[in-house]
Amino acid sequence: MTTTNDKLRSLFLAALMVFSVFAMTVALPGSAAANHNDFTDSDADDHLNYGERYWGETVLISGSADATYELWKVNSNDPDEFEKTLVINDEGYTTFSTDGLDGTYTIKADGATDSESGVAVSNGQIGSGSSGTFSVTTQTFDASFEDADVTDEDEDVELTIDTNRGTHAVNVTADGLDGEELRNIFTNYETSDGITRNGDFSDYNVDGDTLTLNSVNSGDYRTNFSGVNTGEYTFNFEVTDTEASSSASINVSDAADGDVVFANDVPQDQVGDVADITLEMSNTDKGTITIGSADQNYWITAHVTDEDDDGEVTVQFNSYTAGAQGSSDVTLNAEGDDTVVTSSIEQGGEFSHTDYDTDGDGITEGDDSYLDAGDKLLDATEYDMNVTAGHNDGSGADEVGALSLQDRSTDNVTIMTAPEAFDKWSDADAINAGMGSNVTQADEIAQQDYVVVQIEASGLEGYYESLGETKTPFLSADAGATNLLVEEANPGANSNANSIDWTSADMDEEYGVVADADNNTYYVAINTENKANGDDAFDFEQDTEYTAEFSVYDKNAGDSDNDDNVLNFHDDDEDETVSSNFDVVAGETNFDLNEDDLVLVEAADNQTVSGTTNWAPGSELTLSIESDDSTSPFLTRPDAEVQPDGTFEANADFSDLSEGTNLTITLDHLSENFDEDGQVVAQVSEETETATPTETTETATEEP
Repeated sequence: MTTTNDKLRSLFLAALMVFSVFAMTVALPGSAAANHNDFTDSDADDHLNYGERYWGETVLISGSADATYELWKVNSNDPDEFEKTLVINDEGYTTFSTDGLDGTYTIKADGATDSESGVAVSNGQIGSGSSGTFSVTTQTFDASFEDADVTDEDEDVELTIDTNRGTHAVNVTADGLDGEELRNIFTNYETSDGITRNGDFSDYNVDGDTLTLNSVNSGDYRTNFSGVNTGEYTFNFEVTDTEASSSASINVSDAADGDVVFANDVPQDQVGDVADITLEMSNTDKGTITIGSADQNYWITAHVTDEDDDGEVTVQFNSYTAGAQGSSDVTLNAEGDDTVVTSSIEQGGEFSHTDYDTDGDGITEGDDSYLDAGDKLLDATEYDMNVTAGHNDGSGADEVGALSLQDRSTDNVTIMTAPEAFDKWSDADAINAGMGSNVTQADEIAQQDYVVVQIEASGLEGYYESLGETKTPFLSADAGATNLLVEEANPGANSNANSIDWTSADMDEEYGVVADADNNTYYVAINTENKANGDDAFDFEQDTEYTAEFSVYDKNAGDSDNDDNVLNFHDDDEDETVSSNFDVVAGETNFDLNEDDLVLVEAADNQTVSGTTNWAPGSELTLSIESDDSTSPFLTRPDAEVQPDGTFEANADFSDLSEGTNLTITLDHLSENFDEDGQVVAQVSEETETATPTETTETATEEP
């Protein structure tokens, strides 16, 4: 028999069961989400979170089983775009890849419109947090080694990684290398036998043949190929959570197989110059060079690298700064893209230290200090050289040679001229190319052209280069060991000669200095314009003779100790001096005229108006030719260039004019005006025409 209590109990149990089932149903989504906060059983790299940026990773969202959502691209000025449908699986989650996406995205409810907001998502869980968006950017990734060829002794090979992403992990593999061998190349640790690997990566994992670098950013990283078997390797770099990847190849050769030799066993130069020493490399792009020896009381050694992989490195040895140890004293350099590893440079020998009594108690150990450039100069002799393949201590020579340094000299000054418009005062090659056409020897300079002082002196290149960008000490007695004095040759009785002050700021734009050191030649180009504006720039006067005197002083200028100038090799306590004179004159032009003092042309095309001038060869002249007939006006402006012999020719078309038309020919150059009369005739005589001085009309200038 069923009692009332039994019925009540049954109803209570049934209700409890229904409530439990309901509770389980309600809890399922949350349970599913909770189960997938750790997504190790999925292919996801991360939970989806609004406000985050993704780079192609696979992300996870969780919610009610079989629920459908949609991925939409959000556009700021246009309607949102549907991307794909996302269906939650029976386990309460789904994943999707952000690879191939680019822009701003959100998750919307199934069947949403392009204007609806997204659903709330936080830590991958649908319905948690608030609505929002996330962004996707395609990751770029590139890896490259600085050298295509290395040796198995190279301990410092630069790997460059370029990516638009912050810190991330990268898997590295290479055929022929296992994970431990990769570890030896890329990471920084001490092996069990006490060997320190000097790669730059310290956060890593090794799994079989794969090395995972866990903290990768854009930058340069040191790798270590010492002990790696010879051969060519292709390294594959794959970002662990995106599709971004790159590969880089490198050839490892036996250091003993690499070869470095001197292109010239005995290069020659003058003491004080920068000597070029060319190394030829095969099966390596690294070498170690030593110049000098302990027996010669001076030596310098350094590592060099063939950066452009052309098989050559030209080492530039500054014999003026040799022995100096200041941070600004550069004794070894490399030409072009090749490099001398600055940190590897070592100098030694007695020559590298001063023997000055710096404290007044005689020469003691405490007086030894490093040289400054110019304190001493290497003796003129042959210095031992050796070179080895690879970066090492230079103790094992692959080849030996000698650097022959000879006595320097101060030889000559030559005066040249160049057009006012010539602007090649930073390029020795351009000056040499223009020699004889734009830069010509002269003893008279037309005012406003450039006077070019050509200095021929060996052994000054190292000093010149050590000055850096400012070349004033090369010209000024107040600042350096050499001096260029440009002054009036005959100032008159009881008068001081006017001379150029190279240290004046107003002179900065008035001259240029160019070194053609390979030919032991230096050019100083000076504008001879007289500005008469009251500033401190030097004003050249017409019909005045000037002297250009270049000196290498016996004593260093401005030195309180009055030390000997090491660049002066004279033993007679005299300056080394060379000089030459020139005159500054007014610009003149003479047209070729007939016996009636007329410029004659025919009523035809390609007619020539010619003449001579003292403007610098290469000057560009423009003539103005017009008719005197107001009823039939005519105007043409032909150009001409001054030739090395001072002549010029301008061609013009007069075919529209009739015989007997009178002309006015005007040349206006650098504020000087020259006028002549001309006429159109039936035929120009082939008799030799003579150049007749042309009247000069100067532009009026107010007196200051």
